Amino acid sequence: MSTDFIPDKTFDQAQVIPDHKDAKIEALEEDLQKAKDALKEERFCWVLILFVLFDAFFFSFMGNWAGPLAITVLELLVLIVMGRNLGVNEPKILVMKFLDGRNKKH
Repeated sequence: MSTDFIPDKTFDQAQVIPDHKDAKIEALEEDLQKAKDALKEERFCWVLILFVLFDAFFFSFMGNWAGPLAITVLELLVLIVMGRNLGVNEPKILVMKFLDGRNKKH
């Protein structure tokens, strides 16, 4: 048995020289990720708009302040969870800033 070919390095250790095709694939993957993120943010914005329209319609029929307050708190919780799942962190950041500001006043 002949052992003429003995590689110096394994495939994992070998240096792979990226070519034009690899750079193009990487650019396309980045563009795809940006498009996915934009769609997630757009979905979050549409849900937020629907919440605002829902609030504007139903809050006008409520006679006291407790109902709108309870619904707003529940909606904020839903928006924070939805934002986390969709990769939108702004609702959580805004609520945390609000709560931190409220704690500093007391």
